[in-house]
Amino acid sequence: MIRGEVFFSPEFGFSDGTTKDKFLILMNTPVDSNPFLFVLTTSQKKFRSPTLGCHSKDEYYVIEEKKHFFKWRTWLKFDSLVEMDYIKCVAWHFKGKLIKKAVLNDPLIIDIVNCLKQSPGITGQQISFLN
Repeated sequence: MIRGEVFFSPEFGFSDGTTKDKFLILMNTPVDSNPFLFVLTTSQKKFRSPTLGCHSKDEYYVIEEKKHFFKWRTWLKFDSLVEMDYIKCVAWHFKGKLIKKAVLNDPLIIDIVNCLKQSPGITGQQISFLN
């Protein structure tokens, strides 16, 4: 698994006990025992700007529809980072809970990672996982 891969997770479980089909994007290529760091996506605009690109102060990034895999304009939610250790990640993959769907191009994923690094909610430790 490498940085920029897009995964589909059927019935992704949230901390409140609810589940929903979600797309996740891998933000790093883990080394040693570092966890996999995923960002959740949504096509629901809600109160977010539709302007493409980095919105680090508001903790999201907007991807253009029909250009980078996603059918709809997509918001990457930096306030919804998911850390997963290697064993859980591999187990999810083999159980069909984490299905690879696409890989984002290098310029896009570099821009997303740089935006994420500027987000106020990311920890120093999480920044160290990004490569």
